[in-house]
Amino acid sequence: MALATRESDAASVAAFRDGMREHGHLEGRSYTLVERYAEGDFARARAMLRELAPNAVSVFLSPVQRQVRLLLRETIRAQGLAALRIGLASNAEPALHQALRDARACGVQALVVVRDFLTSALYLPIAQASRTLGLATVAEERRYLVAGALMSYGASDREQFGRAASYVARTLKGERAGALPIEQPTRFALVVNAAAARGLGLALPGALLLRADEVIE
Repeated sequence: MALATRESDAASVAAFRDGMREHGHLEGRSYTLVERYAEGDFARARAMLRELAPNAVSVFLSPVQRQVRLLLRETIRAQGLAALRIGLASNAEPALHQALRDARACGVQALVVVRDFLTSALYLPIAQASRTLGLATVAEERRYLVAGALMSYGASDREQFGRAASYVARTLKGERAGALPIEQPTRFALVVNAAAARGLGLALPGALLLRADEVIE
């Protein structure tokens, strides 16, 4: 079950299926993959959870997003810049567009997207609206750049979901899930959209371009 959308998770799910095939498991034979998407709707997510698990369940809330926001704020302030938090309360695109317009009217010139299920589901309208408003946008996911964002820095979803498939394959072989080691991504890619930079009137430093793993012209 995912809180995001089928479209936003399509590449990740495809990577998981590929990973399962690499380990000799064919969908419909050794495993069944049931996809359910809440489309960024909390009410739908609750209904799906009740349907899938009608009995009491434990819910784990991760403090990671809050820690990321605090670290990001401190980093921005250390550069002598001001940070304005733009919160998303729903997947409604009009509300997103209005929030970005309000930020731009307040003098905001750049947007840093912290990844969660809402920003993943809304990656395309976020990137498109930011480009229209002239906001230099940095995100974790490379697909933002295809839609016109300036930079991305993060781990490969394809690699991570491929690794997730290896965990499932090991449990199907009889390994106890609780005994499997927790892995963290070890490779991160910096991708720069030179075309977006030109559209924003920004001159990208040569050192940044040399460090980039990929430059989109």
